[in-house]
Amino acid sequence: MQRGVAEYHCHTVQFDSFVQALVRAAPTDFFGFFDVLKAHV
Repeated sequence: MQRGVAEYHCHTVQFDSFVQALVRAAPTDFFGFFDVLKAHV
C-alpha cells in the first residue's frame, strides 16, 4: 500500500515557504488548501 509522499521534507526553505503561504491564504476548506498545495508542488 502506498502512502502519501512529500515532495520535500520539513525544516527546508520549500516547506517553510509552503507553510507561510498557507498561513497567508488561511483556506477555509479543502479546495483552498489544495490550491496552496498545488502552487508549491
